[in-house]
Order: sequence, then structure tokens, then C-alpha cells
Amino acid sequence: MTRFRKMTKLIPPTQKCYLTVLWGENPIASESEPEVYTFNTIEERDAFCKGVHEADGWNGCDWKTHEEPKTFDKTEFYNWNQYQEGE
Repeated sequence: MTRFRKMTKLIPPTQKCYLTVLWGENPIASESEPEVYTFNTIEERDAFCKGVHEADGWNGCDWKTHEEPKTFDKTEFYNWNQYQEGE
């Protein structure tokens, strides 16, 4: 299954874009916290997402893209909920 998809929404050139990642296939066991990354262009963000997708082997992760700074709770990520349901 391919998680990466090109973002098609246009962002004004002066506006930054953001990506929040919860690293780890089982972030409950590793006690991971979401990390926010800031990009100057949507192309930079797409390239980062593609790199993460290509490198995502056993480690796993889930991400949320957003156009304004935002804080996500780790329970909002698929990889967190996936292991909550299994327990």
C-alpha cells in the first residue's frame, strides 16, 4: 500500500507548510511523541514525505500535513491507535 501522494493544494509562496510525524510502528512501546517539521514550500514537504515513505521499512510512522502550526495528540495518529486496539 502506498501512503505517499503528491499534495495538490496550492500554498501561497510566503506561507510555510508543516508536517507532524509520530515515529515508530509501535509508538506506545517506544513512548514516541509527535514531532513538527516546517517547510518553505510544498515541494520540500512532498520530498520529505516521499523520503520517509521510501525509507519506511520496519520502523513505521504516521503523519499529518497542515498549513498552520498545530499540535496533535499522539492518539490522533493511526500507528498509535493500531496498537491500542490490539491490546
